[in-house]
Amino acid sequence: MKSAFLLSLCISLAVPTAALAQTTDCEFMKSEVSRLKAENSFLRKKLAVATAGSTLAPGRATPAVSTGVSLATIGKETVERVEFSLVKCEGNRKAQTVTVELLLRNMAPTRDLQFASAKGIDASGEEYKTYDIHIGSGNDRNALPTNVPVKTRITIPKVLPTTQSLVLFACPVYSDSQPGREVMVQFENVPIAWK
Repeated sequence: MKSAFLLSLCISLAVPTAALAQTTDCEFMKSEVSRLKAENSFLRKKLAVATAGSTLAPGRATPAVSTGVSLATIGKETVERVEFSLVKCEGNRKAQTVTVELLLRNMAPTRDLQFASAKGIDASGEEYKTYDIHIGSGNDRNALPTNVPVKTRITIPKVLPTTQSLVLFACPVYSDSQPGREVMVQFENVPIAWK
């Protein structure tokens, strides 16, 4: 009698646990769909603003870098006389990584440049940090000759292919004028091209 009661009690407790697991999975999927809809809406608005403000010549798809190199740029920022042009942001679905390519042009005498780190934040607030930075053939530190464009690749790990853009991409560099201090270089609304 006692064992039959325990068996019926165990069965009655097991059913709500399974139902709770299904409810939790369903709620998670609903929140993911909601997050992706919000991200898509945000990206559509940014694309509409960017397209409306575009002043490109007819037949020309993207602007060119003013360094004489004919690469399209997503954004450009100058910090301590170094021009940082964001050329592309490409995702690798299989490796779940995002590689950001910058073109650096030093407008001062030849100098060393060193990145502190890099991070990206997506539309849902996820933050991704990396130290996988390569300036030319060097790592996170290398010499930048005067007026010579140098490619830089920054690889961000553990980014899911559902992430369509980085709302903020920041890559602080160590200051040349104030040793030991960092100067922020950042780009907003960087679309990810997944391959």
